[in-house]
Amino acid sequence: MQQEPRHDIPENEKEAGRRSQIPAAKNDDGDPVGEEELSDADIIEAKTFSEGSPDLRETQESRREREKTERQPLLDALRTRGLDAQASLEIIAAYDPAMLEDEEFSGELGFIASSYGVKLDGIPAADRNKLAVMYLGAKNSTIDSSKATIAEAMTKGIREQLVGQAFRNIDALKQGLELEGSDPEKIRGELAEIMGTLHSLSKQVQRSEKSNDDKTDDDRAADKTWQDICSRFNELSSTRQSGVLKPEINKAFGEIFDQFGDFIEDEMVTERLRQEKGGNIEKITAELYGRTVEERERIKERNRAAVAEAIKEMADAPLIDVAMIEQLHAINNKGIVPKKFSRMRDNPDQPVTFNKRLGLLAEDIEPEMEKMIERANDLYEKSIVENASKASYEIGAAQLHNDLLDMHPFGDRNGSTSLLFLELLMAKKGFEPPKTREKNYYRNLANIVGYNPAAMAVIGHEQYKIAHEFGHYGEDTMPDDKKKRYKMIMNLIGLRKDKKKK
Repeated sequence: MQQEPRHDIPENEKEAGRRSQIPAAKNDDGDPVGEEELSDADIIEAKTFSEGSPDLRETQESRREREKTERQPLLDALRTRGLDAQASLEIIAAYDPAMLEDEEFSGELGFIASSYGVKLDGIPAADRNKLAVMYLGAKNSTIDSSKATIAEAMTKGIREQLVGQAFRNIDALKQGLELEGSDPEKIRGELAEIMGTLHSLSKQVQRSEKSNDDKTDDDRAADKTWQDICSRFNELSSTRQSGVLKPEINKAFGEIFDQFGDFIEDEMVTERLRQEKGGNIEKITAELYGRTVEERERIKERNRAAVAEAIKEMADAPLIDVAMIEQLHAINNKGIVPKKFSRMRDNPDQPVTFNKRLGLLAEDIEPEMEKMIERANDLYEKSIVENASKASYEIGAAQLHNDLLDMHPFGDRNGSTSLLFLELLMAKKGFEPPKTREKNYYRNLANIVGYNPAAMAVIGHEQYKIAHEFGHYGEDTMPDDKKKRYKMIMNLIGLRKDKKKK
């Protein structure tokens, strides 16, 4: 095939054409200057004037001055991070504001900002440039292991700037949160944004567990951030608790708080419990949600109906297992205590006490629960095989109720869960769990065990033991070395008999 002749213009001819469009340059005397005397700077400057753009008619000196003015805040931002002049200048030299228009670079930076609940395009331009130059410094320094300290300093700077921006956003939204006469949808949107930002911040900032004497400046900064997170949330919670909100606004608050239940229960309740050792978990949870007594009752009634259905379904299963007890706890306490309290305790450093008793240590809970479940299934099987009386089954079920209560496997709400376990045992023998709550404990108990006086006496004795006898589950059957450990822990936490005065 015959090739088409090329008509490319030679580069030298292109240059000649380009130069022909440039106004004739003149020397200091006003005489024309030959083409061979034109420098690249002359060409750029002449081309600038020929294109007629006002922004481009700057002299090199004025451009340099403008660039210096623009970059000085960025340089200052780096110097405040502890970087020396050379390191700061290297990062500045590599930075170009146009990077923020690059999809990949801005995407990476936007992802980091969003993890703090901040939108990149919502950050003021000057602050966005500071954030970008620190990110560039961190990114480039990470590649070079000799610059690890620079990467650490830049990462810290990014974190501090985003935390500050997040709180500024929250405070701005709070000011715009006009409660009286506001549109519920507007309130819902602004409140959701505030809660989302608080939740994001809580996941980014780690609490310090060190003693005050051992804390570093970073630890204290983290503690301060947590105080700010809690104070802003508490203001919102107090607003709902105040009782002055219009019904539709109060409903919007309730819906958004429910939406961010994980944040409230996992972070805010946990933080309050750190401050108030031994605090009432149900009460603290209700306060942080801003719920009234009436709202709490409605939640409990709803949970009761749901747990009654769950018991009936479980009763049809051939065997009971530990997971069923955890499930009953979770259903019955939804919205009452944090979800994590529906998991059996596993922290060896947090022993649980109730009245004069010590709950099982975390390491013993699972094996002892499995043994108890085995006894429960044996009780039911023998009642069928041996045709045992209903009364004897009720007494055996009452003792299993006591075992679970004395173990205290959950962080809270063990009493109600033990009764649910008793209901499950009796439902396997035909008991119909009611869908409404019976608030009178003894009337409820009597109904579950068929008004069997012996079964009620078994549980009554357990209640007396909890109130008056120091001890723990399995103290008569445990190996001696384990008994000594429990006794030592009881002494350490002050759970022991008072010595008789001589």
